[in-house]
This record gives sequence, structure tokens and C-alpha cells, in this order.
Amino acid sequence: MTAARASQPNARLEEPEAGRGTLPFLAVWVPSLGAVVASGVAMFALSWWITRSPSGGAHLGLIVGLSSVLSLTTMMVVSGILDHADRRRAVLLQLALMAAPLIALLAIFGTGQNAWTVLAAGGCYAAVLTVQTVYIGTMESIGADLAPADWPGPRVALLTQLHTQISRVAAPMVAGGLVAAGALRGVSAVSLALVLAALVMALLFARPFDVVTARHRSAAGPGLAGDAPTAPRVGLLRRTLRDAKASLVIIRSHRELVFLVWFGILANLVVAPFYAVLPAFIKEYGLPEQAQAVLFRDAASAYGIGLLLGSLALMRYRQRRLGAAALAFAAICGLLLTVTIAGQDWVIVPAMVLSGALFSVLVAVGGAAWLAHTPAPVRMRVFSLRRLVVFSSIPLGNVLMGVGGFVVGYRLFIRLLLILVLVTLAVIWWRFVWATRRAATA
Repeated sequence: MTAARASQPNARLEEPEAGRGTLPFLAVWVPSLGAVVASGVAMFALSWWITRSPSGGAHLGLIVGLSSVLSLTTMMVVSGILDHADRRRAVLLQLALMAAPLIALLAIFGTGQNAWTVLAAGGCYAAVLTVQTVYIGTMESIGADLAPADWPGPRVALLTQLHTQISRVAAPMVAGGLVAAGALRGVSAVSLALVLAALVMALLFARPFDVVTARHRSAAGPGLAGDAPTAPRVGLLRRTLRDAKASLVIIRSHRELVFLVWFGILANLVVAPFYAVLPAFIKEYGLPEQAQAVLFRDAASAYGIGLLLGSLALMRYRQRRLGAAALAFAAICGLLLTVTIAGQDWVIVPAMVLSGALFSVLVAVGGAAWLAHTPAPVRMRVFSLRRLVVFSSIPLGNVLMGVGGFVVGYRLFIRLLLILVLVTLAVIWWRFVWATRRAATA
């Protein structure tokens, strides 16, 4: 390689052997981390700003619920398009769409709360969350295609899903600090700068995206009728339904994936909802309001720190044993049960650290299994169906914990729900092991 060529930013990335490798992976992974953190920072500030309005809590609950449905549905609809799309153009478009509501926030955060500004802020929240969901799904697939071939599956799964975990820690720190300093408009400025930096990096280091695009276009999409060049064009709704049906066939053809769907539904029924109702749970300790706020902040940060520490510890883990994930989830339920029984507020923070670390086992093992059993050309379609089904238990868990906790008390209701989840986990694990052994002896 000549000195002139070595000085070019894409020099290493243009080598034939650089289709997979640490450098192409990082050239995509690092700027995408900035974009995901940017969206997390913006949504944290939006949540705070909306709650300052009259009936802000009710408005925020409605906005978050509708935005979640919109983001998952949108990902399901566009996943088939993204599986075939030019990766570089798709990412550039997504970053441009993410920048638009961040620009609008510069004006919104400079005004007071009224019906129209809250409505506009809700629209920005929905737009940021929807684009973030699509962007994360796209970058997860691209990262899996660029990761070195000798990396173990759990490492790839952890790294491609680590952005949201880092954002969970960074967003409260960055946005909270700016809000406390009275620089609310600075939140949108910082977020916009990070998104624009990711956009510039995607332009400078375009080669990895082009490599992935070429690889996918040269491969057939097994299991999805209509991927063939001669397939007739169909409407958006029919194509979405067709892709969902074909993705379901792929999932059902692997016993591990079927188990992981049920397993994910159970996990999302308690882990994310417990995090969501944590302020109400903490209120039952009877602490002063300031102490409650401090405890909630520390517990939220502790969960994110636990996720990061667990992910770092599992980077060299090579096994894909679902038993490890099931055992880790059972331990999380045990920790939360301990919190509800102990009656001492000091146990929450260490329990959240351990829960975050154990949840990284679910991400590593489950993510590796999905990557191993899903053909790359149809990955986004299959993964979008998985998200739609698995994440649907989060709002159900929110409703159950919210209503049940209000009626009988959060500590008692969560305790009963956790016991029910543990019993169900034991049943689906027994059925999975029984079916696996039966198939092995057939």
C-alpha cells in the first residue's frame, strides 16, 4: 500500500479482505453509538419537559404508549424494504429523518407548555423513537454482517445491542445535567451535533455499507417468497403480511427460536415494567420526596451500569446455552422477589446492578441464537417480527403492575406476578427440554 493511499480515510476499508473485520465494524459501530445516545438524550429531555405541563404525567403516558406502538409497527412495515435497500442510502436517510425533530426541539424548548407545544413535543418524541427503532434494527444487522468471522456469537450479539444499554446510562447524565443547568435547548443542540457527526462519518466511511449491500444483493432470501428477481410486485400491506408469515415459518422451524419468543415475552413482562413503575414502588417506603428522587436516579443508573459490566464480562463467552439465559432470568426474578420481601430501600441499588448484569446474559445467549438461526438476507424482517411479538408484553406488564400495584400495593402485586412468571418459566423450559430430547431420540 502506498503512502498516498494510506492517508485516505477509506484506505483500509477498501481492501478486499476488509468485508469483515474490526476496523469496518468500528467504522460503523462508533458513530451509530453517538446517534443512539443522541436520540436517548432527546427523549429523556422531552419526557421531563412534557411532565412540566398541566396533566403532564397523563400526557407522557399516552405519548410513550402510542409512540411504542408506532415504532414497532413501522419497523415491521419497512423491514422488508430495508433487507433489500442500499445500506448507505438507508442509513443516511434515517439520520436525516432523526435530525428533523431535533431541529424542531430548538424552537419547542424555547417556548412554554401549552396544548399546541405539548402536541408538537409528542410528535417529536414519536418521530425520534420511531426513527431510533428503525436505525437500531438496521445497524444491528449491518454490525452482524461486518463483525470478524472469528468473533463468538455472544460477543457479536452484545456489541450490536449495546448502544441502547449505553444510552440508558448516558442519557440521564447528559440530559439531566443540561436540564439542571437551565440549558434545555442545549439538549437538542448536543443531540443534533451527534446525529450530524454520525451522518458525516457514514459519508466518509461508506465502504462497509456498500460491502454489506453487495453481499445481500448477491444472496437469495431463503424462506421468503418474493425475494426472487422475477417475483411480482405487491402492495405494502400484502407484502408486510407475506413477510410476517414467511418470517414466522423461519422462527417455527427452529425450536430454540420458538422458546426464545416465549422466554422474551416473560422477560419483558416484568423487567422493563418494574423499571417503569420503580418511582411508585419507591414511594411505598415512605421516604422524603428528595430522597425518593435520589434513590430512583441511583437505581436507574445502577441497572445500566450492571448491563455494561455484564456485557464486558461476557465478551469472551462462546457458548449459546439457553439454560444459562433461563437461569439468569430466574435469578433476576429472585432478586426482585428479595426486594419486595426485604422492605429495606437500601437493597434496591445492588439488586438493580445485579439484575442488569444478569440481563446481559439474556442478551448474549438469546442474541447469538437469533443470529445463528436467521439467514442474513432476511434478518431485519425476522427480527422486526420478533420485536413486535416479544416487546408487546411490555405495555401489558406496565398495565398489570400499574393497576395491580395501585389496588393491592406494588410490593405485594409484583411479588405475586414474579411467582407466576417463575412457574411459567419452569413450564416452558420443561416443554423445550422434553421436545428437544424427543427429537434427538426420534
